[in-house]
Amino acid sequence: MSLLTRLFVLVAIAVLPATAILAWTQFEAYERRVVEVHETALQRVKLVSSEQDRLIDGARQLLVALATMPMIVNREVDKCTTYLQDLVQRYDAYSTMIAIAPNGYTYCGSTTVSQQNIYLGDRRYFKEALQTNGFVVGEFLQGRLVPNKVLALAYPIALANGERGVMLLTLKLDWMVDYVAKRWWTPELTIVMADRAGTILVRLPDHNRWVGRTLGAEYRPLLDAPGLGVAEVQGVDGVARVVGYSPLSVPPAGLYIGIGVSSEAAFGQVRRALWLGVALLSGGTVLALIVAWLGGIAFIRRPVAALVRAATRWAEGDYSARVPLRDRHSEIGQLGAVFDKMATQLDLRERELREATRAKTRLLAAAGHDFKQPLQTIAMSVDRLTGDAAVLDRINRMVDRIGRSVDQLLVASRIELGTLQPVVREVAIGDILTEVRDICAPAALEKDIVFRIVGSSAWVRTDPDMMLTILSNLVGNAIKYTERGRVMVGCRRHAGQLRVEVYDTGVGIAEDHLSAIFDEFHRVERRRGEGYGLGLSIVRRTADLLGHRVSVRSVLGRGSCFAIDLPLVAARGRPNGMPEFSTAVS
Repeated sequence: MSLLTRLFVLVAIAVLPATAILAWTQFEAYERRVVEVHETALQRVKLVSSEQDRLIDGARQLLVALATMPMIVNREVDKCTTYLQDLVQRYDAYSTMIAIAPNGYTYCGSTTVSQQNIYLGDRRYFKEALQTNGFVVGEFLQGRLVPNKVLALAYPIALANGERGVMLLTLKLDWMVDYVAKRWWTPELTIVMADRAGTILVRLPDHNRWVGRTLGAEYRPLLDAPGLGVAEVQGVDGVARVVGYSPLSVPPAGLYIGIGVSSEAAFGQVRRALWLGVALLSGGTVLALIVAWLGGIAFIRRPVAALVRAATRWAEGDYSARVPLRDRHSEIGQLGAVFDKMATQLDLRERELREATRAKTRLLAAAGHDFKQPLQTIAMSVDRLTGDAAVLDRINRMVDRIGRSVDQLLVASRIELGTLQPVVREVAIGDILTEVRDICAPAALEKDIVFRIVGSSAWVRTDPDMMLTILSNLVGNAIKYTERGRVMVGCRRHAGQLRVEVYDTGVGIAEDHLSAIFDEFHRVERRRGEGYGLGLSIVRRTADLLGHRVSVRSVLGRGSCFAIDLPLVAARGRPNGMPEFSTAVS
C-alpha cells in the first residue's frame, strides 16, 4: 500500500466517526419529529372525538326526552306533529324528528311527508334500535323524508299498549361541518367523519365534493380498530397523510373520526433537513478525501517521488542529482536538504576516488612498463646461461610468472584508463583454443593434472586477443586451484551462440563468494605468490567491453564451471592445427 493510499485511508478513518455521529444526530432528529407528529395527531383526535361524543350525547338526551312524552307514547298524532314541527324550529342542528310505529310506518313528524305513513321498517337504525333497545348512531341519509344530507340517530319508544316504536332524529351534516370548521379545522389539517359503512359525513376541506362518498379499503382497518391510533395512509384525494383516528368502537360509538396532516407538511421540512444534512456530510466527507488526496499528491507523493528519483540516480552513480523541493522547512523538505548535502559529499568523495584511481592506474601502467623491459632483458640473459638445468628452469618459470603478473597489471590499467578498445572480427574459435593450449599446458603438466581441450570448428565474432586473455585467465585459474583431477575446455552451440565452458575439479567456490569473485584483488584462496586477484576482474571487464556474457556455477569442494557466450557466424573453413588435446595422452 502506497504512502498516499495510507494517508487517504487515515483521513477516511478520521472523518467517518464524525460523519457517523452527525448522521445519527440527523436521523435522531427525524425520529423525534415522527414521535412529535404522532403524539400531536393523537391529541387532536382525542379532543375532537370527545367534543363529538358530547354533541351526540346531547342528541341522545333529546331523543330520550321525546320517546317518553305522553303525546308520542300514546300516539296522539295531531299534538305530536304540532309539537315536533315547533320543536325542530328551535334547533339549527336537526333536520327532522319522526316517530315510527312498531310496524315500521311513521305516525307523526316534523315534516309533511313524515305524516303520510311512510314505511321505514327496513332501515338499519330502526331494526337495531328495537333489537338493542338503546340509542343508535345510524348512517348517512338523503331522501324523501330527509331533503338534506343528514346523520340518522334513533332511540326506542315504549308505547302505551306495550309495544315499541322508534324515535328518529336526523343531524344536519351542513351544520356539523360548519361546527367542526369553526372549532377545530385549520388549513393544514384534513378532518374526516364517517358512518359505520365508511360513508363520508364530514370532510374538510372540500366537504361538498366528498360528502356521501365511501372511504377506500385502506381505511377499513382504521374503522374497525380496537382503540385510538395513528397511521400513515393515502387520503381519498391521493395525498399521503399522518392520520390520528377514533374508530367506530370508541365513543361516539358508530362514528369514525380522522384528523390528518399531509406527510409533506409533517415531515417535509425535517426530511429536507435530513437529506440536506446527509448531502452536506457526504459532500464534506468526499471533499475532505479529495483535499487529502490532492494534498497528499502535492505535499507527500511528489516530494517523496523526487527523493526516490534522486536516490535512484545516486544508486546509478549520478551524484550530481539533487532533490528539487521548494519547501525546505517541512520534514520532507529538511530530509531533501539532508539528501542534497549527502549527495554533495558523496560526489566530492567520488571525484576524489576517481582521481585516486586514475593516479593508481597511471602508476600501475608506468610500473608495468618499467618492469617489462628489465624482465625481457633478464629472460634473454637467462637463455644464454649454462649450468644447472633445474635452476635455469626455475628461473625461467619465475620470470614467466612475474611477466604474466605485469601483463595483468597492464591490461587492468588500460581497461581502467579506457585505452583498451576491442577490434572485433570473425575468427575461428579453434585458433584461439590452440593458443590457450600452448600457454596453459605447461602449468598443467607441472601439476600433473589432466588438461583437455575439445576441438571445435565453429567461427565466432569477437576480438581474438581479448578472447585469448579471457580464456587464458579462466584456464589459468582453473589449473591454479585444481590440485588433482582435471581441467577441461569445451564448446556448445545454443540459440545462435557458442558457449565456451571451462570445467575443473578444484576447490570450488562458496555460494556467498560467487557475487564477489569478479571484483578487483579478490581471491578465492590466499596463496603466497599467487598473483594479485586481477584475473577474473579482467575477464569480466574485458567481456563487458566485447558484449559477451560470462557466467559461473560452482560446488564447494567439487569444482567450478566458467562459461562465456560468443555470437556464432558462418564457418570460413576448419581451423588449422586444432585437433582435440589432452595432457593425459601427450
